[in-house]
Amino acid sequence: MVLSLLAGCGDDGGGAMIDAPKAIDAAAADAAPDGPTSFNCATAPTGGTHKIFLAFEGVTLTRAAVSDATQNLAAQVDSSTTTATIPAWKAAAGNRAVQIQALVCAMRESLLAYDVELVTARPASGNYEMVVFGGGPRDLGLSVPSSSGIAMLAVNDCTNNNPRDVVWVAERPVPSMPTLEVMPIESANSATAGIGIGDGLASSKSAANCMCYTGNDEPVLCTSTQACQLTTSSPIPMGGNYCNAAGTTENQVAKLTARYGMRP
Repeated sequence: MVLSLLAGCGDDGGGAMIDAPKAIDAAAADAAPDGPTSFNCATAPTGGTHKIFLAFEGVTLTRAAVSDATQNLAAQVDSSTTTATIPAWKAAAGNRAVQIQALVCAMRESLLAYDVELVTARPASGNYEMVVFGGGPRDLGLSVPSSSGIAMLAVNDCTNNNPRDVVWVAERPVPSMPTLEVMPIESANSATAGIGIGDGLASSKSAANCMCYTGNDEPVLCTSTQACQLTTSSPIPMGGNYCNAAGTTENQVAKLTARYGMRP
């Protein structure tokens, strides 16, 4: 397995996922933009057989060759260190609860079709995936240039053989811009992309797709103004075919259905 990241240099604008600083939208969480099915976070089903733990309150991760969400083991921790302490996501934000709810609602919208439950309390037992929100790339021990940014790190699990994958999503993606505000929708879409990478999905050159590619081979201006979408015919960009998907398109829905099943 190899690490995948969504990264962009602050001085080249080359399709980076990291937007310029902007004010946080404090609107009510269930007022998120409607998707094609007019998603309503307040009334949409929430349960699911497969659990994904969204960790907002800080986690100490231990470096390991294979990630294990149940043990806080993460392959993303750099080899220069043994453990990485990730601080709570936006701990000082006055409207933190609203932002968390908006983020969770956006992820629920993107994953609504699948038998998945997003939880913010760690499951007591069983297999589950984990998305850790908070901190910056240097908290993982990564020696990134001050002008560069990393929005998310996940492990390419092309064979879907790890039911305990870990994804990390940055609160402060650019070291030289510690006050950069990342919108909840941006973090939500990064997290969903990380889950997709862990489930063996290739990247996409569709701007609103959850796996929207932001690399340098064939950069796409990815949008993060609404919950990202997963499709039956996602166009694969040059250089973004992480798991050697055949052809020029990928049926993301079929792959995630095979992984999780459809929501009852």
